[in-house]
Amino acid sequence: MKKFLSFILSVFIFCSVTSVLACGEGDHQKSPVGDSSHSSGLLLAQASSDKGQSEASSKKQKKLIIDVRSAQEYEAGHLEGALNIPHTEIGKKIDSITKDKGEEILLYCGSGRRAGLAKEELEKLGYSHVVNGGGYEELKKKH
Repeated sequence: MKKFLSFILSVFIFCSVTSVLACGEGDHQKSPVGDSSHSSGLLLAQASSDKGQSEASSKKQKKLIIDVRSAQEYEAGHLEGALNIPHTEIGKKIDSITKDKGEEILLYCGSGRRAGLAKEELEKLGYSHVVNGGGYEELKKKH
């Protein structure tokens, strides 16, 4: 009976810990794969709402959307207004796109992995408002 109760208690603790970790994962995750899908949707919503605003207000809050997939993937489909800079070239080319290290930048790729690598590269270069939007297909469904 003691072994059975110990087993049940162990399973309960394991399930509890797993549940707590899974629930908190979205807000605190630092890995390149699944970084802040909620904020990426918010950033995209803000970017699309800026289209109708005056030129003066859009200069205040610029947002940059970068597709870090290959040129072939980009040509097969991309978010409206997105620039294509493959993740392997982001460090070399970002300076020609923006010198404003405080500009909001949304990165996306196929799954979020390459966007995470590009995000890390941009952060090393001093860009402070970079969001890993995750995968193209998920973002496309949202907008």
